Amino acid sequence: ACSALPFKPPLSSEAAVTRHSCDGISWVVAASDGLWEAVSDEEAMGVVRDTVKVPDLLSQRLVMHAIDPGGSRDNLSVVVIVLGGAQGVEQVYDGAGASS
Repeated sequence: ACSALPFKPPLSSEAAVTRHSCDGISWVVAASDGLWEAVSDEEAMGVVRDTVKVPDLLSQRLVMHAIDPGGSRDNLSVVVIVLGGAQGVEQVYDGAGASS
């Protein structure tokens, strides 16, 4: 009988919204679990710091890092948002200890 099957509630179209202060935050990485299963927070931060001078490559570099041999076999979706525009990119790069 159908009543013996576990029941999952239907999906909701209502978004779950959380607000956080962005003071002191230079970028945000929004990614699927395929990235986070293969890359630690610290590794992701390192890749972003190494690539931040070329913002167009940030997401691609994180995906490539995740699928390195033996890495993620899951699907990957990654978006990196650099806060503060171009000036913010320069500040992040200088703050990472790299030379211009």
